[in-house]
Amino acid sequence: MRYKDKHQLAAEWQALLERTPKPLRQAVETLVEHHGQSFADHFYRVMLEDPHASLFLSNDQVEQRLHPSMQRWLKAMFAVEHADFESLVEQQEKVGQVHARIDIPVNLVLSGARQLKQVFYQQINATFKSPLSPGDASVYVSDHIDMAMEIMSHAYSVASDRNARTEEAYKLFSLTQSIGDERERQRSALLNWENALMFAIAAQQDIATLPRLSNSDFGLWYFHKACMRSRACRRLPLFHAIFSKWIVSGWKC
Repeated sequence: MRYKDKHQLAAEWQALLERTPKPLRQAVETLVEHHGQSFADHFYRVMLEDPHASLFLSNDQVEQRLHPSMQRWLKAMFAVEHADFESLVEQQEKVGQVHARIDIPVNLVLSGARQLKQVFYQQINATFKSPLSPGDASVYVSDHIDMAMEIMSHAYSVASDRNARTEEAYKLFSLTQSIGDERERQRSALLNWENALMFAIAAQQDIATLPRLSNSDFGLWYFHKACMRSRACRRLPLFHAIFSKWIVSGWKC
């Protein structure tokens, strides 16, 4: 199912912003300017205390890159005037793609969003007075964060699917390479047994002293690996019948 394009998402986000009175938006923007650092502090403190989330974070990462990035993200999210909503959409898509690349589970992202909402609500309830409505401000903040999470989650899903297909393609390539190597090894093993047999016949040696083909490296590989791996091959029963009848009569896979 095709997801909304950037133009649709940008239009939805713009409508979301414009339905909220400007004085309320300005108050939230001011709140972010004054408390953005404490919001980011709370967010990463909770994430670092979470044993699962902390696997993807370090104190150095938080201090040097992630904390400042969070503050910039909040300012961009809650700016009163957005000149380009498509750029805002693209920013959320990039975040979702990064999360997919480093394999951060979606549940951790949503947990972080919930923690962020809670600290917003607490600060709104503590500072917003009439005529500003703490309830309306909380809805505005929640809708904005939810919009960002929707876009991030879709970008995450698309990137994860792409990564999974790439990984499967690599595994298939590796498998075909392994099959090619295995084929050459077994061809060499069979030729070694054949050469030993031909040399013994030419030298009029007692071939009974030679290992049976079934006990050779190739024979052991055939009965213990090839039969198990290749049951779907149409030619295998015919080959096995000939192999068993003429060379190793009595053996069965």
